[in-house]
Amino acid sequence: MSKLYLILAGTNLGFILLSATLGLLAREQYQVELHVLVAVFTALGSCLLQIIAFMYFSITGKLISQAVLIGKLDDAPIAQSKKYRKAATRWLGVLIASLIPVIATGANRWGGGNSQTIHFLLACITFGAHILVFTKQFPLIGLNHQLLESTMESYRERRPQAPKLSGVS
Repeated sequence: MSKLYLILAGTNLGFILLSATLGLLAREQYQVELHVLVAVFTALGSCLLQIIAFMYFSITGKLISQAVLIGKLDDAPIAQSKKYRKAATRWLGVLIASLIPVIATGANRWGGGNSQTIHFLLACITFGAHILVFTKQFPLIGLNHQLLESTMESYRERRPQAPKLSGVS
């Protein structure tokens, strides 16, 4: 998951830069519309990446919980997994909160408003927020992966063995 997250985050940052470049260079209406199209899909991509990350933490947390309960393991990994998910979710909120003002000023600008400078400054802040969030979530994904691996290894060592049935090979 770490490699996938890194690829998707890098791609998302690239599209943010592309959107900003298109917005700065837009002079004709079709160029503005292209900027808006790229910006909207980039914002949706940012949200989708956060959904994927949240689902990753939720699903791995559930796997860890099940392994601990079924294998009768120490329950410390459950608390640790929840801690990672909570931290990643906080950063998800930061990213989404940074998108709202830039989308609002972009919509205002597209609707005929005169907020290009504010919109550009907010886009720069959003880009910075993305970098911050991605650099905070990436290590959490790695730590959660290590926790999942170690918990599953402990589970494999202690899992209950199915009873052998007589006459069945």
